[in-house]
Amino acid sequence: MDRQRDVQQHGDASGGDDHRHQRIVARRFRVTGRVQGVGFRVFVLQAAEAEGVGGWVRNTPDGDVEGIAEGEREALDRFEKTLQRGPANARVDHLAMEDVEPSRLSGRFEIR
Repeated sequence: MDRQRDVQQHGDASGGDDHRHQRIVARRFRVTGRVQGVGFRVFVLQAAEAEGVGGWVRNTPDGDVEGIAEGEREALDRFEKTLQRGPANARVDHLAMEDVEPSRLSGRFEIR
């Protein structure tokens, strides 16, 4: 059930599923690099709102950013690609994504 990917090393690992009826999926993410003090959480919030993705984002004590995102698979794929870029002042060294069980966070995203 859990699938973890190293996006920086392996690129887009969406698997190419093409379904007419999207189901809600959820992914835990962790971003390393220069991601604190550069507006990264606000950037994530705006990206989530643009894609209709629910969930949350927060800074970690060790300097990373982590969160949960939940929505339609294609929306999460686009959200993931946006996180890889990051805002202008950030530097994304590594993005890890892991599938998790959805918990009905869709539609609401918050900074914690």
